[in-house]
Amino acid sequence: MKKNIIITFSLLSIILLIAGCQKKETSEAVNYKNLNVDEAVELIASNPNIIVIDVRTPDEIKETGTIENASNIDFKAADFKEKVSELDKSKEYLLFCRTGNRSGQASQIMADLGFTNINNLKDAGYDEFSKALAK
Repeated sequence: MKKNIIITFSLLSIILLIAGCQKKETSEAVNYKNLNVDEAVELIASNPNIIVIDVRTPDEIKETGTIENASNIDFKAADFKEKVSELDKSKEYLLFCRTGNRSGQASQIMADLGFTNINNLKDAGYDEFSKALAK
């Protein structure tokens, strides 16, 4: 009897160990909308009150310019989270950067801070966005 309990306990321990070591295939919840360039242009055209945020560095903006009426909040700046926290959570936002990577990270930070109406220009950036807006 004691031997059966030890074997059962050992098997159970092995099963739990294996289960704990397996890679969990969970998808992270995205709490913002990812838009392509055409969707972002359409959003700006349909919502004149949307707040457009360029999360690139000031040096990047000096090189290329930015979208008309866009605000700059540098994602790489130490006070990025603090500046974003000061924004009105009830407004709608569209974020962009150079390629869509930093704006995605910035969008997630905003979502984590309680913003609920966030749009991220994904897989595109300033160059594609500015050209599409100029059409």
